[in-house]
Amino acid sequence: MNILSLLVNGVLALALAAGMLFGVLCVRLARLPYNSEGRYFDGVVVTHESAPLVFGVLCVVSFVVAGLAFLLRRNLARKRRA
Repeated sequence: MNILSLLVNGVLALALAAGMLFGVLCVRLARLPYNSEGRYFDGVVVTHESAPLVFGVLCVVSFVVAGLAFLLRRNLARKRRA
């Protein structure tokens, strides 16, 4: 395995892990009981109603990066075989 393959595999793994983490955070934050002002206070942190949207966008971006890394990995494997 060369350095480029290792780099692409690392980016793929990190992007998948980040996408799953952001997805879980998005769902957990979307289920919180927000007040009429769009805020939730758990005693330590104030969470705003727009937080799930931000984490949802980060989730999608992470999965797009993972998809691009997967396609690059597949193309590198095809070139190595040929």
